[in-house]
Amino acid sequence: MENLIPILGILTGIIIPVSVFIWLYLESKDKNKTILEISKHLNDPAKLEDLLGIFDERKKQPIDYRRGGVSRFLSVLASTFSVMLLWDLSLWVLDIW
Repeated sequence: MENLIPILGILTGIIIPVSVFIWLYLESKDKNKTILEISKHLNDPAKLEDLLGIFDERKKQPIDYRRGGVSRFLSVLASTFSVMLLWDLSLWVLDIW
């Protein structure tokens, strides 16, 4: 009974990523079939490129890292490093005295 929680944790860590990958595959499978079916009937390569541009879901704008939390992460990392450095320096100074 005491091994039940770690086993459930491991199973959860395996099941969730696998289910997300399956979900993304099934979601894109229909989209790919649609593109293939339409491309069979198109003879103009420019129209095909326009069609692929419609289905492209990537953002066209540059990524703003300030909104993603990267700057907050770096500031926390820098403050943690500085506190650890000051702590080690204070221990070193106290050890010399």
